[in-house]
Amino acid sequence: MAEEEPSVKQLPDGSQVICEGGVCRLLPPPARQDASDTGEEEGKTNEEQGEDTVERTQGGNPAFVAQHISMEQADQLVDFGFPRLRAEKALFHVRQQPGGGGIEAAVEWLEVHAEDEDIDEPIKEEEKPKEKVVLTEEEAQRRAYELQKKLREDRIEREKKEAIEREKLRLAQTKAMLEQNAKLEEEQRKRQLAQLQKEKEDHKRERERQRQLLREEYRERFGCEMPEEDDATEEGAAARLKKMNGKEKVAYWCNRLMKKYRKDQKEQLRVCFTTVRVYCANAKDHPLEEKYLKIRKENNAFKSRVLPFEGALELLDVCGFKDTGDFLAISGQPDGFVLGQALKFLDVLLEQLKN
Repeated sequence: MAEEEPSVKQLPDGSQVICEGGVCRLLPPPARQDASDTGEEEGKTNEEQGEDTVERTQGGNPAFVAQHISMEQADQLVDFGFPRLRAEKALFHVRQQPGGGGIEAAVEWLEVHAEDEDIDEPIKEEEKPKEKVVLTEEEAQRRAYELQKKLREDRIEREKKEAIEREKLRLAQTKAMLEQNAKLEEEQRKRQLAQLQKEKEDHKRERERQRQLLREEYRERFGCEMPEEDDATEEGAAARLKKMNGKEKVAYWCNRLMKKYRKDQKEQLRVCFTTVRVYCANAKDHPLEEKYLKIRKENNAFKSRVLPFEGALELLDVCGFKDTGDFLAISGQPDGFVLGQALKFLDVLLEQLKN
């Protein structure tokens, strides 16, 4: 097949475009010279002119454009009526689109940029794509190692920051939880205090109610007011005892024994009261028989059942059993009224000790 003849196009400014094999070269116009220029200057060779030659495509774009577009697609766009410069320019700008651009993408680009002021200006040399650097195997391995190192350092740094953030979050959550727990504990403590106070007041009211019932029952049984709490001092208690009659003294010593020993020695107190009751009942029922009017102090039953309880001797004394040395004895006629009241008190207390 015969080689294609170069295409030469003369431009108005005297420049020439020489196209061959899809690559065109722009030859600048010959320099103007004055009439005084010598014939030697007029005879510059084509080789000297070729030093300023700029290689371009048929459309007038830099030659590198031909390396990045399909000249066949450019010819098709020209057949569509687009100037070759615009066709090459459009294909160059859409080359990196998915599918490598193509005719359709180039037509869309031309439609969008048809009114641009520089639409008919050639692509600038500055737009030439950078050539891919071909690395040696060692350089590629070194860059891969550096990239992996950078990624590893970034990952470590990221994990450190994430760990710090997690720790901050944990501390914040722990603080919030502790504050919430403290608040709940404080509220619970207040509720408990309020409950204790309520129970204390309820207990106080119930105790007073029970005491009032006890006073009424005492009044109904014995016909007198129930003795109140002991005086704070012995002098006060002694002064108070002097003002009491026999019946009131019996009630005083019975209640004192009850308060002092009921909690810790309930059963022993019951035995004590039972024994004292026997003494009082015998004296009341047999006022003329001397053996029932005295108690031998060395008697084992008396020593083990009555004597250990503080207030028991005083109770017997009120009932008439006076200390005569070896005996507690009633001299003369027993006071049947006091003994009867003592029996009533003791019966009530013994009934309470059963519960």
